[in-house]
Amino acid sequence: MKKRFELKDDGILWTVKPGQGAHTDEIEMSGRGVDFFVRYGVGEGGETVLSRCLVFPFLRTIPNNTHASFQCTLPEEGVPLVYIDGHPAKERACAFFFDGVLI
Repeated sequence: MKKRFELKDDGILWTVKPGQGAHTDEIEMSGRGVDFFVRYGVGEGGETVLSRCLVFPFLRTIPNNTHASFQCTLPEEGVPLVYIDGHPAKERACAFFFDGVLI
């Protein structure tokens, strides 16, 4: 089994190694009336993968069916881009670190 994650004193570290292949992971957080899912990782070409989804369990189209909850995926256009010489930079993650806080 491939070891991707390493426990540190202050969080969890995933150091992305070239040629390790595509891999994604997901963090789910729940609050008062809303759930938030963040999927992160690297794709086949080493590109950064990031998607965010909000779910509102109390807004259902079918009563007593949590799969019918209102959901919205936040588009990539909502994330500020970094430009180099007028062109969007192609981001490649070298590491992911999670200390319990998402910014």
